[in-house]
Amino acid sequence: MSVHTTMQASDDFIKKNPNTLKAILRGLKKATDYINSNRDEAIKILAPELHLSEDELKQIMSRNVYSMEVTDSYVNGSNGSAVGEYLMSVGNIKSIPKADSYHDLSLLKAVDPALIKAELK
Repeated sequence: MSVHTTMQASDDFIKKNPNTLKAILRGLKKATDYINSNRDEAIKILAPELHLSEDELKQIMSRNVYSMEVTDSYVNGSNGSAVGEYLMSVGNIKSIPKADSYHDLSLLKAVDPALIKAELK
């Protein structure tokens, strides 16, 4: 299963605070890179904060991929048509919106263009 976490902000907030959002994205990128390059040290730091043993956190983290890349897995996985079809089938939405109507990758692209590996459809 492909599950992704995204950052949510209103259009108004994005327009008024682009530098704040870019700073958050840079911080998340730095943290992601640190976790991937220093896994054992990251586990030592995070385990007490998450109230987990280092062994428990190591097991959890070994099952996850830590990346900010927008890949085909993101575009067609947890963001794909199956999700929209499900939401329509249970009555949560009336139609499936186009991905680019609720995604704005411009700030992520400004922070690190190499993170955009696939375009939204």
